[in-house]
Amino acid sequence: MLLPNDKIIRTQYFDWGTLEWLYEPQDRISGHPSTAFATLDIGKIQKTHFHAGFEQFLYIVSGVGTQWLSGEAIAISQGMFIHNPGYIEHALANTGDIPLKVLTIYLPLPFPSINSESLRESVIYQEPKLDLHEDSNVQALQLLQDRVSLAMNMASITIDSEGIPVTQGSGYSKFCQLVQSIPEGKKRCAYSELEAGLKSAKQKTSLVFQCYLGVTNVATPIMDKEESVGCVVCGQVLLEDPADSDYTNITNEGFLIDQLRTEFEKLQVVSKSRIYTAAELISSLSNQFLELSKRYQSQLRIADELKAKAGIVELLKQTELQALQSQINPHFLFNTLNSIANLALLEEAPQTQEVVFTLSELMRYALRSANQMVSVSEEIDYIKNYLIIQRARFKDQIELIISIAPEIMEFPLPPLTLQPLVENSILHGLKGRNSGEIRINGILDGGWIIFEVHDDGIGIEKEKINKILRAADANFQAKSVNSIGISNVIRRMRHHFGSEFSFNIESSGNNGTKFYLKVPYKNYIS
Repeated sequence: MLLPNDKIIRTQYFDWGTLEWLYEPQDRISGHPSTAFATLDIGKIQKTHFHAGFEQFLYIVSGVGTQWLSGEAIAISQGMFIHNPGYIEHALANTGDIPLKVLTIYLPLPFPSINSESLRESVIYQEPKLDLHEDSNVQALQLLQDRVSLAMNMASITIDSEGIPVTQGSGYSKFCQLVQSIPEGKKRCAYSELEAGLKSAKQKTSLVFQCYLGVTNVATPIMDKEESVGCVVCGQVLLEDPADSDYTNITNEGFLIDQLRTEFEKLQVVSKSRIYTAAELISSLSNQFLELSKRYQSQLRIADELKAKAGIVELLKQTELQALQSQINPHFLFNTLNSIANLALLEEAPQTQEVVFTLSELMRYALRSANQMVSVSEEIDYIKNYLIIQRARFKDQIELIISIAPEIMEFPLPPLTLQPLVENSILHGLKGRNSGEIRINGILDGGWIIFEVHDDGIGIEKEKINKILRAADANFQAKSVNSIGISNVIRRMRHHFGSEFSFNIESSGNNGTKFYLKVPYKNYIS
């Protein structure tokens, strides 16, 4: 898998150090990761910033320091691999006596969706009504509003459908602060905002309006399906330089005249397009977040119902399954990141972009939840990516031959079903060799799907095969078994397919090893 050739490495300079972009996709909505090499100079602190719309993977190449995640300090040092989730405040500091060097991968965050139809089969699904005043919503809206207001240099506030503020005002002008310091002024401002909000909701579009003192704002509705639940009011600006007639309303107010006049003259004069842009940006982010909030609340309710319905036995099964998933050895990721970091330090290394991109896809796949199914096609793509990484690390000439029947490519499997078998072939079957062949076959035989993973390596001793199979037993403690990945596969497949799943290992001398998996196809088509 090759990356586009139109990506040019460029370096940004900051007061804390440099950021060298190794890969930066032009298409921001494609889901492709961006990759950069950050260097924090000795004693420098990176300013707190907000991770909106992406998660981040950090690999500390050299040095020591501290990172802050939403205010919580965490010590970091060479060799650490760190995952920072999206929508948090983040900062870094170099506390050592050498530059702090960090390989950084930015992964765009797709908005999750709920497969509501499948959930309705087991529980009664009722979508919750959106509540802007829920604590988590208020906090997130305030954070989004503050950031956009600061970036756009424009005031904003979120109100509900009755004109009650949901957030505190962000970036308010001194003129509006003075007006709202008087009860009557605050009351009349609130009425202007509510009136504009109702009109924008009725028209389902942004609406530019002037308050009773002639200050320009724009109201943009927040919609819950076809119903408006509030609006974002943005602006506190002028559309043209003030004329003498504009001061009439201020004079009639009869309070703080001199101060109001002075601050009125300081209001920004902007084009309509600018306040539209600010309002639409805040509204778009707010609507998307609130939709996620609704879905998240739905998921929580559904999860509670499913747990209650399933009972203690099922909960124990899920706990066991999650434990099995977590047994995936992290050394592969650490070693790979080390290789990437070394490549990144060598300028114009052509492998760097491909390896970084591939690793990002591997991490995204491997971090899926234990009970989320993937297609055979996705599992094969993961194996191909895994082979790219292995070739970059060991320079092995490994030939991968794949023959999968088209009609089973969309069949659902637990993630990491076939890959551990391929990994075993590479790390054990082909150990010490510069080349080798691995075949993956998949056929539909009557009502059954049969997978075969075959290598031409040194084979596995009979005693070890027996240990692997015994380790797959639910009551067996597998700490002493090296090939825990294979036993893990067997146990997870039994969990999903029950007694109809079967597994076998054939190996003799130097004739390689064959892994067989047999799963029922009839359940998939019924």
